[in-house]
Amino acid sequence: MRISDSLAQSLLKQSGSFTKEQLDDLRSQLAETKKPLQDLIIQNGLLSEAELTRLYAKHSSVPFIELPASISHRALSQLPEHVATRYNAVVFDTDDNEGIILVAMEDPSDQGAVSFLKKQLGDNLKLHLSTSSQLRGALDQYRTGRRSQLLHIMSPPDDSDSPQAAVSSSMVEGSVIVDSLNHILEQALEIGASDIHIEPQLDHIVIRYRIDGLLRPAHKLHLQALSPLLGYIKTVGQLKTEEHDAPQYGQWATSLGDESYEVRVTILPTVDGEKVVLHLVPSSTKAPSLRDLGLWGQGLHDLQRAFAEPHGIVLVVGPTGSGKSTTLFSALSALSAPDVTMATIEDPVEYRIAGANQVQINPGAGVTLASALPAVLDQSPDIIMLSEINGTKSCVAAIEASLRGHLVLSALHTSSAAAGVHRLLDMDIKPHMIDNSVRAIVGQRLARKLCPDCQEAVAPSKTTLAQIEKSFHLKDFGGFRRLHELETLATEEGLGVQVSGKSATSAHYLSSSSRSINRLWRAHAGGCERCHHTGYQGRVGIFEVLSLSAAVQKTINSESSTHAIDRAAIESGMISLQLDGLVKALRGQTTVSEVLRVST
Repeated sequence: MRISDSLAQSLLKQSGSFTKEQLDDLRSQLAETKKPLQDLIIQNGLLSEAELTRLYAKHSSVPFIELPASISHRALSQLPEHVATRYNAVVFDTDDNEGIILVAMEDPSDQGAVSFLKKQLGDNLKLHLSTSSQLRGALDQYRTGRRSQLLHIMSPPDDSDSPQAAVSSSMVEGSVIVDSLNHILEQALEIGASDIHIEPQLDHIVIRYRIDGLLRPAHKLHLQALSPLLGYIKTVGQLKTEEHDAPQYGQWATSLGDESYEVRVTILPTVDGEKVVLHLVPSSTKAPSLRDLGLWGQGLHDLQRAFAEPHGIVLVVGPTGSGKSTTLFSALSALSAPDVTMATIEDPVEYRIAGANQVQINPGAGVTLASALPAVLDQSPDIIMLSEINGTKSCVAAIEASLRGHLVLSALHTSSAAAGVHRLLDMDIKPHMIDNSVRAIVGQRLARKLCPDCQEAVAPSKTTLAQIEKSFHLKDFGGFRRLHELETLATEEGLGVQVSGKSATSAHYLSSSSRSINRLWRAHAGGCERCHHTGYQGRVGIFEVLSLSAAVQKTINSESSTHAIDRAAIESGMISLQLDGLVKALRGQTTVSEVLRVST
C-alpha cells in the first residue's frame, strides 16, 4: 500500500490522533528524511499500520480484512505462489454459495495486478485491503504449506542417518519431484539468478544459484532425489533419459508471473553422478543501450566511430561470463535500421534481434561456421555477427568478410583489448591485415553493482589511498589529477546519478579532487531486502576500447609485446579497464574491491 503524502496527511487529520506539535515534527522529518509520510506516521506511533490501512480502505471504498492466522490450503492453492508473491495478494476464502473468490491485496487500485488476477481466477472476485505485515504473514503460510510437502527432500540430509533411510521412495516420485524443480526455478527467478547448478556429491545433492556472477548455496537434497530429478529434467528438456555417460544439451520454456523464460540445460557426467546446469534466459529481453551497459566518454565515442565505418571488424574480448554476448546484442540492436541488413551465425542463439537473420550452428545437420558463412556472404548483408572467433580459420574468414565490404562483429576469449591484438598475431594474422580490418577491440568485465538502497559512503584512510594508487597504477595514468578529470567527465555524462535516494550522488557531487580521493562507496554489511541481503544488485560493465591509432599500428607492425600495445593505446587516449572501473567505483556504481576482483 502506497499512500500519497497529501492523502496520508488528510487521513491523519480525520483520525484526530495528533497534536499540532506532532504534525509540525512530522513535516520537519519529511523534509529531512524524504521518507513517505505514511511511514513516518507509523514510525512515530500516531497511527498503527492497521489503523492507517483501515482509514485508507474507507477512503477507497474497499473493505478492510484482518487475515486469519491460518488460511486453508484449499484457498491458498487457487493462486500460484509466484503470482501471490509478485502482486502481494492472497486468496483467503471462497463463498461457495455465490461462487465468489475472496482476495486480500496490499493495493487493490493497481489495475494491472487486478487484471492479471482475474485472468488467473476469473472475474468473480471480491477484493479486500489488508496490511503489508498481514500479507507477509499470509505469504509465509502459503510457502509453509508448500515446504511441508517438499520437506523430506528439500532440507539438508541428517548426517547421522543414511540418506537412503531418511526419505522413502514415494517422496522422490511424480508430483513431488515436479514441485521440487518448480520451487527451485521459481526461487531462482524471483531472486534474479542467471544459473542453477545441481551438483551431486558423495552423499547428497547441492543446489547453488549464480547471482550477479557469484555462486551461492541454496539447498541440499537427499541423494535419492537425483535419479527422478534428472529424469524429469531430461524429459522436459527433450534429452535422452537413458543416456548417463555423455554430455547432453537441451532447453524448455517456463514462466514466472507474466514473464517468459527459456531454460537451457547442460548435463555433464561426473564421478558422483550427472551434474546439471540450468541457464535462465528471459524470452522478452530488450537490448540495453551501450551507455546503459557502462560505456561512456572516449571509449563510447571510439566504438560508435568504428560502427560508423562501412566495413571492418569490431571485436569484443574477455573471459567467459564477462558479458560479451550482451554487448554484441546491444551493438546490433543499436545498428538495426530499416535500410540495413544484418545476419548472425551463433552457437547458441542467445538473444532474438529484430531485423536480423539469425543462423543457429548445428553440426549434426551440417550447419557450421564454415558452411554457413559463404551462404550468408552470398546474400550480401551489411553487418555480420559471428558469436565467437575460436581459431585461425574463423579469424581468416572474418577478416576476408570485412575486406569484402562487410562490418563484422565477433567475440574473442582474451584477457584484455591489447591481448586481443596478440591473439590475432598468434593465429598467424599478419600485422598489415590487422591494420586494414580491425576498427576497434573492446575489452570488458562485469562488476557487481552496489544496491542503491543500502550502499554506504566512507572516507578512505591514507593506507587505503596508497593501496589504490599502487593497485591501479595511478602514477602511470596521470595520478589523482587525471582520475579527477575522468570522474568529472563521467559525472557530466550522468554516470552514477541514478542511485536512488542518495542526494550525495547528484550530478554535482564528486568523490575525488585533483589531489586525492575524498569518498569511497561500499556495500552495507547484511544488505537489505531489495538486494536479498547481499549489498549488491545487478552488474555493470567495465570497459576499455582500443582503437588502431598510428602509434598502436606502429607497435603492432613491430610485433611488440601485449604490454607495449597496451601502453601505446593508453598513450593514444584509451582508458584502461581498471581505470574505467575505478571511476565507476567513485561514482557509487560498484566498489574498488569488486573492480580489482574482476580485473586482476
